Amino acid sequence: MAHSFLIYQRLVDAELQAELNHEIQSPRAMAYFNIARVGMGHEPDTAVAEAVKHEIYQPTMFMIGMGAQTRETMGHVFDAGNGYGNGDLSVEHIRKHPSMSVGDLVVNLLDNSVQVCMPMGWYELFDTTLNINMI
Repeated sequence: MAHSFLIYQRLVDAELQAELNHEIQSPRAMAYFNIARVGMGHEPDTAVAEAVKHEIYQPTMFMIGMGAQTRETMGHVFDAGNGYGNGDLSVEHIRKHPSMSVGDLVVNLLDNSVQVCMPMGWYELFDTTLNINMI
């Protein structure tokens, strides 16, 4: 059986970069920084909800694999997102993006579950809705 994933990451454009450099206490800058520190005193559900509210996430990659999903599947997603996958997943890059890291989101397109990358492992989010903005 095939399984597919849409990866959302925090992309920094010139406007957000200026805000991060000069207005670090703004709600959007705080949401960005809290995602980078998720799991280190910042609740994943709340941190992601704030980042989504401030439109920090953008879709960056689509991945598809064959066979049953296992406990190792999310590790394979992380590896493939960093360019050193084992070939289990085919990766399509939607736009230029950084390597996968803490705070990135993986949407399982088969069951619409959303996982956030934590400092160690993954955390499943509940009641999370993401939009696809292809700008």
